[in-house]
This record gives sequence, structure tokens and C-alpha cells, in this order.
Amino acid sequence: MIGTSINIMKDVCAHVYLNGIFSGCAIIFSNNNIIYLVTAFHVVKPIIMHEPINLECIAIQDENGRFFSISSIRSDKSSWEKTDIVMCILNGPIDGLRDLFFLSESPKPHFKLMSRVKSNSIKQPSAIFSLHQNENVNNDFFLFTTDKALMENSSGDVGATALKGISGSGVFLMEHNSLVLVGIISSIPDEAMLGKIKCCCTSALIKLEPNLKKHDDQSGYGINNLLFNIELIRRETMEKTISSWESNPENVIFSNNIDRKINELLPDYKVTAEKIKIVCNLLNGNSLLNEISKVNFLKSAYEQANVIFDGRDLNVFFSDASSAHAEYKKIHNDYMNILADKLIPLGMSRDEILLLSSKDIATWLGNCDLDFIK
Repeated sequence: MIGTSINIMKDVCAHVYLNGIFSGCAIIFSNNNIIYLVTAFHVVKPIIMHEPINLECIAIQDENGRFFSISSIRSDKSSWEKTDIVMCILNGPIDGLRDLFFLSESPKPHFKLMSRVKSNSIKQPSAIFSLHQNENVNNDFFLFTTDKALMENSSGDVGATALKGISGSGVFLMEHNSLVLVGIISSIPDEAMLGKIKCCCTSALIKLEPNLKKHDDQSGYGINNLLFNIELIRRETMEKTISSWESNPENVIFSNNIDRKINELLPDYKVTAEKIKIVCNLLNGNSLLNEISKVNFLKSAYEQANVIFDGRDLNVFFSDASSAHAEYKKIHNDYMNILADKLIPLGMSRDEILLLSSKDIATWLGNCDLDFIK
């Protein structure tokens, strides 16, 4: 489930220019009426490692086109090379800048992450998402994996050569309603063809600047929490929920259609459990779809997959329950694969896609788009 933070991520993204030349990305935010910048140290290294430091050579532009200048460098100089992260105080317009939260430690392996990046190849800032579990390198760095197709450009360059300028981009928790910064993109390791991106942890900045807003609650993110709540509902109130749903006059025909079809598919002793599962998928799938619909590109991809599959003939002709059930499972798997092709590259997990596909299958069973004919 993707939080509303994806819609406001661009409000904290900025770009760094050294002597007028694009050097990398950065995160810009306000805290206690102070404007902060966080970026990868090597993005600004050519300027700040020379004495005397001429900060006027560094210009910051946010995605709203506003320019900022560096007032002072807040980070501990001894840590710049080690952690590849630097924090600065900026001069410029503070109106419209957002607050940020920081995790007090490295992101957990199962956290789904997102970033908004620009590079010499990606001219227009674009969102990228983690596709697999994150890997902790040490206390200062972690790796996340994204679509490896992003790791090359039209000239055939790969990795850091193809994505020069991506460094300094912020990495956020995807499944959260607030902007929670967990890292800054540092480099693309040698295994670029595997889609791995190395990030510096921003947790160290909390020690440097204690007034930063901490977000220590690392529970309650994503599909794992959603499935836990679904199971809790199932255990404590499912019978009541199903009974209430079936007694609603608007659902009578829908419910009867489901009953008729699962009686054709399954032996009697499995029918009740299957009915509960189908209605549960329907109710919770609708909740997930409501969240997805708030993100335009996810909504569009889901609708495209739905249209692709909905044009098929979903009348199943069968001679016995076994053959009908086999075809039913095939339809479900085929549809899930179509959804996966559209939605996994956009950052959704297979668990979320399974819930969406099960919801749509339940809908088709109830309204006779999917029927079984002897």
C-alpha cells in the first residue's frame, strides 16, 4: 500500500549546481524556521574541500524553480569521507518548504523504499522504487534494488556512467503518509546490472542535529501490517462481517451468484470456508484499491491490466468439478501475472497484487462476468 508521501516527495527534492553545472541531487526541508539541505558529500566535494571554501560557487534549485545559497556547512568534517553525507544550512525562501522525519536507525530489510531522481540521462525527475529486500552494508550504508532497466542509457552506458547526477537523491519510506527520510543515494556499485543502489544512512544526522524530527516507530508499514490486520479481523469478527454483508439487500444477488459457483467448484465441506475467503478478499481488496486510486500512475496501470483481461471470454465449460476448478485456478493465475507485469515495476509487492487479483475474481464471480457452464 503506497502512502500519500509519494505525492509530496517532489516538494523536498532539489538539484545542486557547481559553478552553474549540474552536479547532483539533494533534499531540502524546513525545521524550526531553518532551511536545511542534505546531499551526498561527493556532490559538493570539489568546492567544500578547498580552502578557503567559496560557498557562492554552489547553487541549489528546488523543483519549484526557486534558488537557494549555502549559509554554512553543519556536518562534521571528519565524517564526510566515511559516510558520504553532508548537511548544510541554506539562505532562501522558506515558504512552502516541508518538514521531514528521520528514522533513528537503518531501514529494515522488508521496508519498501522510494526515491525521486534526476541524472544526465533522466532529464525529468522521476520516481523509482525498491523491488526486493534491502541489504545493510554497515552502520553507514545500505543497498536497495530497483528496476535494472534504469541502469543504462540510450548510448549503452550502464551504472554510474549512465546515471551521473543521481547521487544526493533522497530515499524515503514508501508505505507511509509522512515523508520519512532514511537515506541518500551515494553510488551505484559494480553490480549495476542487478539494479542495486548504495545509499548512506541519514540516521547519523540525528546525532549531529538533535532538533531533527525523529520517527522511531518502525512498525505498521506495508502489506505485512495490512495482512496482520486482515487476519485479526478474520479471527475476531469475520462471521459477523460476512453475515452483515450477506444481509444487505444490495448484496443478495451478488452473494447468490458466488454461492452457486463455489458449489459447482468445491465439495460441500469446503464451501463455507471458501465463501468467507472470497468475501474477505472482496472487502479488503476494495480497501487496497481505494488507496491505490489515490496515486494516478498506479490507478492507470491497474485499470490497463483490468481492461486487458476483462476482454476475454470468462465462460468456463466443464464436465466435472475437478476440470472446472482447474480452469478457475488458471484464470486466477493468468490475471495475477498480467497485474504483476504492470504493477511490480511500479513498486507493488506480489502480496498486494494477489489481494487485488483475488478481489477482482470475487467481483467477477458475483456479477457473472466469470461463469461456469456444464
